[in-house]
Amino acid sequence: MQICATGEERRREPVLSFAEGSKRETHVETTYEIASRQSLLTSVTGLRPCILVHMEERLQKYLARCGVASRRRAEVLISQGKVAVNGEIVTVLGTKVDPVHDTVAVDGERVSLPATNTYLALHKPAGYLTTRDDPYDRPTVYDLLTNENAHLRTVGRLDNQSEGLLLLTNDGAWANRVAHPRYGGEKEYAVLVNGSLTAWQWETLRGPMTLEGYTLNPVTMEMMDRPSKSGTWISMTLTEGRKRQIRRMLAAIGKHAVRLIRTRIGPVRLGNLAPEKLRPLTENEISQWRAPLQSQDPERKAPTPVLPRSRPRLSDAIGKGGDGTPLADTPAGKSNCDQG
Repeated sequence: MQICATGEERRREPVLSFAEGSKRETHVETTYEIASRQSLLTSVTGLRPCILVHMEERLQKYLARCGVASRRRAEVLISQGKVAVNGEIVTVLGTKVDPVHDTVAVDGERVSLPATNTYLALHKPAGYLTTRDDPYDRPTVYDLLTNENAHLRTVGRLDNQSEGLLLLTNDGAWANRVAHPRYGGEKEYAVLVNGSLTAWQWETLRGPMTLEGYTLNPVTMEMMDRPSKSGTWISMTLTEGRKRQIRRMLAAIGKHAVRLIRTRIGPVRLGNLAPEKLRPLTENEISQWRAPLQSQDPERKAPTPVLPRSRPRLSDAIGKGGDGTPLADTPAGKSNCDQG
């Protein structure tokens, strides 16, 4: 017996046909009828029948679970006609597939769900783009990965000049929960700001700050005990990861980031991980992101609230640093599509 589920409805292939006059009808059992019959069979025979359930899901979600791309990027691939289901090109968003029976291919290459999921933390050095391919042949974070991990995708981004913690995985659903602003996950940064901050600049950064008509969530700020001749080290904890958010916030108060290092994403800390090195995430680090509320910092013991999304979105910063000058090795007018 086979049960198929589509959306909220559950159906199964017809199993009982009978003639009523000259008309042949097919009886389709409901989920309740199936469960009742299974219970009766178990009580009579003492055996529990095995029911194979095939759950259909949206094509873009399936592609994300396969590690091909994020759901949003998967929608673009579908719209561009690069995705085929059972040999037929699909361009309609919302198309559903059965992971068990259907064959899905992207650019002619068959994709499937990974046998196991991989979750890694990378210490990204400055000077590496968070992208798989760069038309200008600049270094990317994938240059730091072995062939074994080359299929993984990054969870969020860090811009070319930023350093620190970057997560990689082939679990699309998990990556979406970590990266999407709607879940309010904390991201902590150590920022070396040029010069010192006045009281007004400090309070403005704490916010909520408004940039180009967009109101950002408040930021947790702390002074760091880390003397430097180049400026002042501060800790900034965000609950949203808008593109180049910290650099744009600093630019709004007449400052720029000399260095910007991401030190924590939810419960995952950079710690003593050396630049260019990888480490696997612990089960605790992975599972905390699947909780109903977002993860908490184990050291602070304070839960991160799920904050509402703001409107409108910030426009993208095009090839600019926090002080408004073009980024090093970045052609003017070209966006890195990065944040941090």
